[in-house]
Amino acid sequence: LTRAGGGAAWAVRMVKKDGEGVVRHDGEPGGPAPNFGAGDTVSLAVDEPPRRYNARVHSAGHLIDVAMTQAGSTLRPTKGYHFTPGAYVEYEGKLEASEREALLPKLQAA
Repeated sequence: LTRAGGGAAWAVRMVKKDGEGVVRHDGEPGGPAPNFGAGDTVSLAVDEPPRRYNARVHSAGHLIDVAMTQAGSTLRPTKGYHFTPGAYVEYEGKLEASEREALLPKLQAA
């Protein structure tokens, strides 16, 4: 992230929207800290390979849930984190070993 026309860059590591709808760009300066102000025009360049990788990981979390539904699982999804590192999907309930063994081929087919 740089001010239009050049200057110090800001390496954005995470973009989040806060509870008030303000989009926050968290990161670190790539030199002297830039002093961005409200209304400044900035330019942002995306590092495409990691962006595509993270998009695939995010989509995979949703696909896992679709596969669980198509496989007939009755476990209820409760929580998911579709970002790296540490992506996961949690479900409420418990499967016995025999149920897990029966579910696996159905998930692989879904």
